[in-house]
Order: sequence, then C-alpha cells, then structure tokens
Amino acid sequence: MARHRATRPSIASVISTTSTNGTRSRTKLSYEQNALLALAENNLKKNKKSLNISAIVKAAERRAHEQGLELGVRARPSIKRAVEKLSERGAVVEAPRKGRSPAEYHLTPQAVKIYNDAKSHRRSDMGIAKETIDILKGNTERPNKRRRSSVSSMAASSPQRATITKLKAELATARSEIESLKKSNSDLLDQQLDDDDDDDIFGSPTRSINAHKDKDLATGPSFVPTRNLSFLGNHPTRPTTPEPTEHGSPEYDAPGEFDFGIGMPEEMTPPSSSPPDAVRPEQVQVDQMTPQKSEMVLKMERLEAAMSELMLEKAQMAEEIIGLKNQVEHERQNMNRLTEVQHEADLVRVELAQASKDRDSALKEVSFLTQDNAALERRCVEVTTAKQQLESNVSKLNSEIETRVTTEAEVRTCLADATQELEETKRSLAFSQDEVQRLTEALDMAYTTSALLNDNLSARDATIVELQAGHNLMDKQLQTLRGEATTLRESLAAVQDRASLAEAALSERESQVLGLKAEQEAMRATIDGLQRQKNDLLSEKTEIIALSDSLKANAERDLAKINNLGREVEGLNTQIGNIRDDLEIALLNNQELRDKTEADNSTYGRLLAERDVTIAERDIHIAKLKSNTRAQAQQLAERQSRINQLDAALARSTETIGSLQSSQKTLEVELAAAKDTIGALNQKIGELEAKDQTNTKRIAELKSDLSKHKNSIEDHQDMISKLELQLEKLRNIELESLRRRRARIEAEAKRLRDEEADLTRETIDVDQWDEGLSQSRAARSSLAPS
Repeated sequence: MARHRATRPSIASVISTTSTNGTRSRTKLSYEQNALLALAENNLKKNKKSLNISAIVKAAERRAHEQGLELGVRARPSIKRAVEKLSERGAVVEAPRKGRSPAEYHLTPQAVKIYNDAKSHRRSDMGIAKETIDILKGNTERPNKRRRSSVSSMAASSPQRATITKLKAELATARSEIESLKKSNSDLLDQQLDDDDDDDIFGSPTRSINAHKDKDLATGPSFVPTRNLSFLGNHPTRPTTPEPTEHGSPEYDAPGEFDFGIGMPEEMTPPSSSPPDAVRPEQVQVDQMTPQKSEMVLKMERLEAAMSELMLEKAQMAEEIIGLKNQVEHERQNMNRLTEVQHEADLVRVELAQASKDRDSALKEVSFLTQDNAALERRCVEVTTAKQQLESNVSKLNSEIETRVTTEAEVRTCLADATQELEETKRSLAFSQDEVQRLTEALDMAYTTSALLNDNLSARDATIVELQAGHNLMDKQLQTLRGEATTLRESLAAVQDRASLAEAALSERESQVLGLKAEQEAMRATIDGLQRQKNDLLSEKTEIIALSDSLKANAERDLAKINNLGREVEGLNTQIGNIRDDLEIALLNNQELRDKTEADNSTYGRLLAERDVTIAERDIHIAKLKSNTRAQAQQLAERQSRINQLDAALARSTETIGSLQSSQKTLEVELAAAKDTIGALNQKIGELEAKDQTNTKRIAELKSDLSKHKNSIEDHQDMISKLELQLEKLRNIELESLRRRRARIEAEAKRLRDEEADLTRETIDVDQWDEGLSQSRAARSSLAPS
C-alpha cells in the first residue's frame, strides 16, 4: 500500500504533463535547465568552445522542437537571466572576450562534476538538470530518484475516484449490515416476546424483569460500555445476529475466540452444561434469566444507540458524498476552464506563429522587392548607359557618314578631273590622229616620190632583172615582216613588259636610220654615177624598202601601243579602232603603192633623178615624224601612266564607294535597329517605371502591414504574457486547492477507515453477544421442564 502510494504521481505533476487534448506529453524544461543542458552538451564535445546567448537559445529551441514543444516568445531574455543566475550560483563562467564580440560562457569544473554525477544515476534530461541545479542551490543531499509511472489520460482524478468508489462500497456494506441488523432485531424481538409469554406461564418473570428494569433506570446504568462503542442518549443499538434455528443455535460458524470489550463479562453457558443437584430447576432458571435479560436489555440499548449513530453517520456520509460529488464537479469545471484557457493560449500561440510567419514572408517579400528595385535601378542605369552609347555611336556614324560624304565629294571631284583629263587625252588623241594623217600623207608623198623614182629607173632596162630579183627578195622579206607583224600583234599583250627592250630596239633603229642617212649622203655623192653603180642603187633601193618597212614596223608598233592603250582605256576604244582602221587603210594603200611600184618599175629609172629631192623632203618629214613619234610616245606613256593612276584611283574610289554604301546600309540598318531598341527600351523603361511605382506602393502597403503586424504581434505578446501569468496563477491556485482537497480526502478516508474498523469491532461484539445469548437460550431450554 505504501509503495503504491509512493509510486503514484502527484496531481500537479499529472496536470503539468497532460496536454490540452487529454494526451500525455513531455514536461517543458525551464530556461535555466535548457541553458545548463546546452552548456553541458557543449562541454562533452571534442572541440570545446564557449557559447554565447544566441547559441544557447538555438540549442534550447532545437531541444524544444525535438520534444514537440514551443520555447516561448521571450526566450532570449529569459535564457540570459537564467545564465546570470547560474553564474551567480557558480555553475557558469564568462569566457574572456575578444574585442567587441558578445559574451561567451562555459561550465565550471565543479558544475561539470555535479552534472556527470547526476547523469550517472539519472535518465531524463530534466532529472539531471534538476538535480544539478538543486545541488548548486545548496541542497547537498541528493534528491530521491523518481520512478517512472505510466499515467493514463484520466489520471488526474484517479485518487478521488478510488476514494469515491471505496466510500460507495462501504456505504453499500453499511446499508446491507443495517438491513440485516433490522431484520435480526425484529426477529429477536419476536423471539423475546415468545420467551416472555413462556415465562408468564412458568411464573411471570416479566414483572420482575420490568421491576428490575425500573430499578436500574432509577439508579442509573450499572454497566461499563465496551471499547470504541458510541451511544446516543444511553440507548444501545440493536444487535445484528442471524436468525436462530429451530434448535436454538445460530446458522454460522462462530470463531473460536471472541474479542470482548473491556468490562463486558463473558456469561456464556454451553448448551450441554447442567445445574448442580442441590438447586431446583425452576430456581436456577429464574436466577439465570434475570441477569441475562438485564444484560440483553443493555445490549439492546447499546445496539439502538449504535444504530442511531450509524444512521447519523450515514446521513453525514451522504452529505459528504454529495459535497465530494459537487467538489469533483467543480474540479471538472475548473479543469475544463483550464483546458479552455490552454486552448485559447494555444490558439494565441498559433496566431502568433502565423503572424510571425506572415511577418517573415512580408520581410522576404520586402527583401525581394528591394532586390527587384535594385535590379530595376541597375537595369535603368544600364539602359541609360546603353542609350548614351547608342547616341555616341549614332553621332560617330553621323560623323563617319559626313566624312564619307566628303570623301565621295572629293572622289567625285577627282572623277570630274579624270574625265577632264580623259577629254584632254581624247583631244590629244585627235591631234595625234591628225598627225598620223599628216604622216600618212607624207608617206603617200614618199610613195609618190618612190614611184617617180621607179619611173626614172624604169628606163634602165639593164637593172630591171636585178631589181625584180631584189624586189622578189623584198617581197619575201615583206611577207616575213607581215608574219612578224601578225606575231607581234598576237604577242602585243606580252610586249608591254618589254617596253624597255622596244625602246632599245627603237634606238638601234634610229642608229640604223642615221646609217641610212649616211648611206643617202653617199648615194647623193654617187648619184651622178648611178648608171655605173646599179648594184649600189639596188642596195639603196633595198635599204629604202627596209627603211619603209621599218617605218611600217614603227607605225605598227605605234598602232599596237595605241591598241593597248585603247584596251586599257575603255572610253578610247572607238577612237583607237578608228586609228587602227586608218592605219590598215594606209597599209592597204601602201600595198597598192607597192603593187603600183611593181607595175611602174619601168618608170623607176626615169624618176631616179627626182628621188634626191624627194629623199631630202622625206628626211625632213622623217625627222619630224621621229620627233612627233617620240613626243607622242612620251605623251602616250605619260597618259598611260596617268590613265593607270586614274583607273587605280577609280577602282579605289569605286571600292570605297561600295564599302561606304554597304557600311551606310549597315549603319542605316543598325540605326533603325537602334531606334527600335531605343523605342523598346523607352517602352520598357516606362513599364519598369510604372512597375516601380506599383512596387513602391506595394512596399509602402507592406511596410504599413508590417507595422500593423508588429503592433498586433506586440499586442499578442503582451496578451500571451498576461495569459501565461494568469494561467500560472490559476495553475498555482488549482494545485493548492487540489493539494488541500487531497489532504481533506485522505483525512476523510482515514476517518472512514477508523469508523469501518469500529463497525467491524461492534459487529464482532454483537456476534459474540448473540452467541452468548443463543448459548443461554439453549441452556434455558435444556433446563425448562418438559
């Protein structure tokens, strides 16, 4: 019994460990215990570090989350105060600070030793922390180890229910005993009446008994009450005896020994006892009946007093049971009210948690909006820089376009100059064509003179054959020269790089012309003896033909050069073609003249005298032609170089114009794209500005909501603190009232146990008295006359 009471948890512990929904939950550690456990766990690590308040709060929150509990709103200042209390008790020491770092703490060696000692025989963190704190407070004695007990959800009222059920059982037993006492009393009265009737028949002992009763009442009670028996108005309660059998003995097995009360005489006569022989049966019966009846009356009075007292106690017990029921109902109402308050506190905590979550989400949204705003500002700055860069690029493009326009104007001026120079070259070519015509005319005159000479030579029949042979040879040479001319025409493109060689050949041919001049002078000296020097005339004729061929070759070279110039200059192709046609006509005329010379060989001798004059004129013309050809060659070379330069400049200008046009097109495309991008960026800037305005409005709204949330959170915190204080007060009040009620109930239970023991003793006494009475009746019946 004592062990069961020791292992039973207290009502305060049951209430503190019972959640609002009726399920058993783990007890909540105090802030001081949380701080001590956090520092102790840190001391067990390999890398021991001093902890600041934030680390201790984090460890306490982790432990509370592991237990499924909330640490509380004001955890940080409470843990700070708890650490200060632990430092005052000598359990915690502040570590030396490093600069402006926050204060850090660690356990003292004494606290570590006490903690390890408590951990060696304790299981739960709460028991270890509580024992360590109690020892540090000054309680050197180790607290008793609490046994774990599995308490159900309805353990809060188990002692009361046990006492109530016990009281109900006792009340039921008392009721059954009262009913049995009533029944047995009625049976005894009936039996007594029967006995009285029998005594009246045998000598009327009733009168003596009544007289004796009156005497006893007058003189006072002459009996000593038994131990632990209460009487009301000197009237004993009626005894509770079983119904006697027809043989006069009770129908139960009585115990061997009876514990009679103090002062109660043991007057029991066994049924088999017999009176002495000297006494008569009638006298013995009368003497035995008088004290038995007086004793029976006393016992009856005692039983009646005990019955009345039992009835009063029954009424009192009924009143107390009703009071206990009311008290239990009041306790249930208080528990329901406490559960409602706890539910309200939980709801407030949930609302606070939701408000904190809303505040965190609002802060996150504000941070996101600030980041978006910063990103938008950076984007706006980038857009403005890009816009400025595009403006600078546009200005650069405009400057480049202006420079290109100026270069195009310069190129156009250069082209105009080139066209003017081309016109000048055309005019010079026309002048050269006039010169060529004059040269052809001079050649015609030379041919005419040669024809005259041939007419003069025709008279010389002796030299005709030789002249014809030489003429044939000259024809062959002319054919070869014509073949060479055709080959030269074909290789005219390759001869351009050999201009220097051509000039050297031209100088050689000029030396040959000088030699021809010398030979002409020799011919002039020997002109009187032409008759005698036919071979010399023939040689002179061949030389003249060679000279004319060389002139023709020079003319053909000039024509080739002109053709080359005409190929290179596209604008002069037609004029050069005309010149070529004129030269071909001249060649045809020359061929015709040669044919005429062949035909007029007869007249060649006749015109030989006039040949000297014509040769002189021809020399003059040749000199003029040479000078003209040299000047024209130089002019042509200069014009060719100028044309080449102009062509190169024109090609460069066309290339630059093409590149400028392409770049202009690309710049126009880029400018259009830049304008489009600038428009899009302006539109986006407008959208971003509108979004920024909405974001600023939203930020302002969120700030106002945040301030409202902060105010509501502060109000909720104040309300929660007030509710916690009220809840703590109510809990303390309820615990105190429960302790008092428990003490009263335990005292009442003790009193009821004592009364139950008294009742059991009285029932034993009544049973003993009934046994004695039955024995005396049996003796009396045995002594009665048959």
